[in-house]
Amino acid sequence: MRMEQVMSSFRDLCDHPLAWALLAAAALKAIASTVHYLRCPMMRCGEFPPPELARRLVEAPLLHSPRFLLTMTLGLALSIGGLYTLAHPGYGAFALAAIVVGVFIMVVEPSQLSIDENRLRVAAAQTRDHEHEALALDRLRGAHLERIGLEWMLTAALGVMVWLY
Repeated sequence: MRMEQVMSSFRDLCDHPLAWALLAAAALKAIASTVHYLRCPMMRCGEFPPPELARRLVEAPLLHSPRFLLTMTLGLALSIGGLYTLAHPGYGAFALAAIVVGVFIMVVEPSQLSIDENRLRVAAAQTRDHEHEALALDRLRGAHLERIGLEWMLTAALGVMVWLY
């Protein structure tokens, strides 16, 4: 496959309404993450799981949830499937859309795992001194802001690409 074919597929995707749908979906995801951060019960000193349970979960050898595994597998499948489909004529725009969605998932999903881990750390720090709790809350805030920054940056990059092409 030549670079001209890839750029032609990219132009086809940008001319297709699917590009605007992808951009709208990315923007909605970024807005949802921002709202989730602003309404996070742990950041607002809301409900916490029991500290003993949270401590056991933080110290567990495997912290990944099945959701993380399935989402990352979906991101990989979309990216790889898009790369293989890119060579078939007529599917270039949809192949690039699959690649964009897959990469978005693979970039953003690890930050959700970081948020989940830091939520557990905040809950586990409840019975300790105030310094541990403040540090855990700062780490949770940083994880939220990292996710929001990634999503808005990817949305802006996608918007610029759709607008330019």
